[in-house]
Amino acid sequence: MRRTILLGLVAVLALALVSPAAPASPGKYVQPETLRGVFDITYTGEECGEIPDTGTFITVPDPAGCWSGPFEGDITGTVAFWETDANYIAGRWERFFEVFTILPDSGGYINGIQHGTWSFKTLEFSTSGWITSTSSEWEDLLGYRFHEAGTTSDPDVIPLTAENTVWSMSKPGAPK
Repeated sequence: MRRTILLGLVAVLALALVSPAAPASPGKYVQPETLRGVFDITYTGEECGEIPDTGTFITVPDPAGCWSGPFEGDITGTVAFWETDANYIAGRWERFFEVFTILPDSGGYINGIQHGTWSFKTLEFSTSGWITSTSSEWEDLLGYRFHEAGTTSDPDVIPLTAENTVWSMSKPGAPK
């Protein structure tokens, strides 16, 4: 009998050690460490809306020249990117710098800055940057890293597009 009780107590203790101490507070949404999705954007030369505040260090030479389209995944809505005057060409690569705004369907905004490279040969691009400002409902994302990668259509044919572009936002230090 003692052996059965002792084995039962050992089993209860083992379960207590591997079970979480307490569940998350009910009703409190905790932002995941990494968010992911895809988007399709088009460059038409038409106005995309209000440019995020870039301060005095970054200027957007053509407010009407932007990429925009639907934004899908862990956050859904629309996105717009504006290239800045810091862009330059290095061999077969364009180095570009952008400001962006995401307008989630649920409301509010998420703004950021990013830099990337685009290949004249393969038409592939890759960027990384940061979430720099948000509305109150998205403030948990401040400081998150923002990444995107994709391929554009032929730049000699307007409108220029980038379809099925993958994106991710992650807490600094979290896996991409």
